[in-house]
Amino acid sequence: MRDGFEPEALPQILPNLKVVLRDRAHATRRLAKRGWWADPYLKERLLLAVYARSSITSLIQNSATFQEWFANAVSSLEQQPGSVVSERIRNLRLARQRFDSTQKPLGRFVLFMPAVLDVALKIASLRTGEERGSANAFLTILDSESVLQLSMLADAGDETLMLTRLVDTEEADPAKFPSECQDFLQRVLALFGDGEACWHTGYTP
Repeated sequence: MRDGFEPEALPQILPNLKVVLRDRAHATRRLAKRGWWADPYLKERLLLAVYARSSITSLIQNSATFQEWFANAVSSLEQQPGSVVSERIRNLRLARQRFDSTQKPLGRFVLFMPAVLDVALKIASLRTGEERGSANAFLTILDSESVLQLSMLADAGDETLMLTRLVDTEEADPAKFPSECQDFLQRVLALFGDGEACWHTGYTP
């Protein structure tokens, strides 16, 4: 079709042709993850915390026992003053096939960090073999800087998904996409630039 017809002739030849472009939705999902993978420090922490098949998130996701430990730890958070936690939270909802399905576990990882840490410590002390090794690897890299960076990544991931959802519909107007990208850039700069808004909103505080 590209080489055999003049573009202006196509409406007459194929009057019912409908072209649906979804490249923007796929591309926006890469805005965060591609940048994260380019930094060895961020990549290592994301893999051990969420993305790797041996990550603490994967261990909880794939074990009924660990899910029970996690649910109990989350439930205990409700007893702390000011905490509001749903009893239905039993895992971190990891699904690797789509970026927007891995952003949720990253956010939950940050929100329920005490529960994740509790499970990791139990695995390291009560289990053997690969499970203990994975838990120990996670605990080794877990310090205040790692937690801060993961929280900021969760904020960045949420901003990226906001842009993705704007263009991931049939009704999305391509003419508005440049301004939506500009808005996304301004929000990211406000969060992580000189204004440092991430210290006051989102996951990071």
